[in-house]
Amino acid sequence: MVEALVELLKAYSAHLLAGDSGDDTKSFMPDLGKSLNACVGELLAGSNPNGAVFREAGGARVVMELVKTERSRQAALALVQQLILGSGGEDDMTALLELLHSTPKANVELKNDILQTVATCLRESHRARAVFR
Repeated sequence: MVEALVELLKAYSAHLLAGDSGDDTKSFMPDLGKSLNACVGELLAGSNPNGAVFREAGGARVVMELVKTERSRQAALALVQQLILGSGGEDDMTALLELLHSTPKANVELKNDILQTVATCLRESHRARAVFR
């Protein structure tokens, strides 16, 4: 099930990155994105095996791409937070910090959102603090 959700996330990400084409056949995409984020969030919450499958299927990379788009940023950062707080989140913390440093200085909103997510992770997890160091 996790692999299928990752494939749907990839399609949703491609749609967002391509921009809205105004095509009526794609009018379900915003609802699909909300449903996918909720479903993946529930699957990742407290489940280390689901997090590992999600990463192996390429879901973490897709979510990092979704962080860059303003429309899906908050939901994507919530998923990244779940990944970091679960086991094996070292790579996710590293990827999030790399995104923070590679973001142009003019994109203050993205930098602020990433820093808030990192601060939340550091506040909630001793392991995340150790990874951050």
